[in-house]
Amino acid sequence: ARRGERKEREKKLKIYKAATQKVIQKRQNQELDDEQLHITGQILQSNPDYTTMWNIRREVFMTHFSKSLKKNVEDGVGELLLTETALQKNPKSYGAWSHRAWAMENFPDMDWVKELRLCNLFLDQDERNFHCWDYRRFVCSHTKVTAEMELAFTMDRIAANFSNYSAWHYRSSLLPSVHPGPREGTVEEKVILEEYNLVQNATFTDPGDQSAWFYHRWLTGRQRPALDFLLLYISRENHRMIVHLTRHVTLADTKISIAVNGSSLQLSWEAPCQSLCSSLWWCHLHEGSLPGDCTLEAVVHGKDNEFATASLFIAATQKESKVTGNIPRNHLFSCELSASRTSVLENELKTCRELHDLEPLNKWPLLTCVLLMRALDGCKFRMDIKNPD
Repeated sequence: ARRGERKEREKKLKIYKAATQKVIQKRQNQELDDEQLHITGQILQSNPDYTTMWNIRREVFMTHFSKSLKKNVEDGVGELLLTETALQKNPKSYGAWSHRAWAMENFPDMDWVKELRLCNLFLDQDERNFHCWDYRRFVCSHTKVTAEMELAFTMDRIAANFSNYSAWHYRSSLLPSVHPGPREGTVEEKVILEEYNLVQNATFTDPGDQSAWFYHRWLTGRQRPALDFLLLYISRENHRMIVHLTRHVTLADTKISIAVNGSSLQLSWEAPCQSLCSSLWWCHLHEGSLPGDCTLEAVVHGKDNEFATASLFIAATQKESKVTGNIPRNHLFSCELSASRTSVLENELKTCRELHDLEPLNKWPLLTCVLLMRALDGCKFRMDIKNPD
């Protein structure tokens, strides 16, 4: 029996290799025809992860777009059927999901509502299939499904299973747009406080599952600090200036300007490790940039008309000089909290400590306690953070 099975596998492998070689040869000969579609379709039903075959199919179809509209509709339906077959074999095939999205966008009269129902079916089979979650977002962008409706959908999925990390993640991406806070990327405080109740139910239901804990950490970090200077440093000896801001920024949406004795300097800013987004930036100063006694004025302009200023004096005899921002040291790693938010975080800290007492070997309640203490007042809880147990 085993010998017969081996011969059958060898036979199939021989056919598979021959089909693959024929597709490559036809492509080299520019034979982009129906036979090429037929052969690649057979290969992909056997191996849906063969990305080259999906690419060749798209290449063939680009030469067929001059045909009648009816023919294009039939082709589109055929591509959807092929990807369905491929996804049944491997529901997490990158190539199959990508090709399905391409087909939906490039063939006429595609049924986007039906496509949304198909996403639900795949999520019923595997609610953690992030390929399907990504595809669902793509489909929603082509339908009348609103962000509010999708937020309700994530609630249904989370209620069915608190361990659905993909649903928690999707929810975190929707909240800033559905319930925007005072600054871009933030969430309305009232909603944040309500979300804590939701995530608390999840953490007590299954303390060992990381999904809800990650979401809890995301909630705790939603209070974005105002743009300001933490440090402005200059060195004559090293011809260098360093700026440390209260939050990460990119030079694409933030401008750092320096003036010496009223004259602007043309500077090229860099971040450590050539990062594009950072809170720490430095620049090289040209010879003669600091003539004698100098007064420096620094201005950082961010999005939403945010800006902050800092000034620094360096005498002719000084090798270096620095100035720290107006933010108190005990708030460098936390944010100003409202009374209601402080109350909720204090309650969360109490709850996490109780959970840690019940689950002493579980790292998540302990880690969350430390994060909450830092958010509330890192200075006040310094010793507790140092020795959390």
